[in-house]
Amino acid sequence: MLDFHPITLSDRSLIENYFLRLDNQVCDYSFANLFLWKHLYRTECGEKDGFLLIRFYHAGSDNRVYLEPIGEGNVSEILALLQDEAAQTG
Repeated sequence: MLDFHPITLSDRSLIENYFLRLDNQVCDYSFANLFLWKHLYRTECGEKDGFLLIRFYHAGSDNRVYLEPIGEGNVSEILALLQDEAAQTG
């Protein structure tokens, strides 16, 4: 089971620690960007098996969107969990 919660200021350190591992400088992987847009996109985050998971909702709908999991370990298992959640929630 995946445990997501709405992104808050208290998540900043956790999220930034994962983002520092990236070679990628894409704005989607910026805590400030995620936090500032959280009300429009209902941004949520969570951790599972050494991965940071971020999901949000397409503006004006209940369609979930997932960012690529960030972390180390078996990404195939994490992707399978995300795929199962997406299938269960439509």
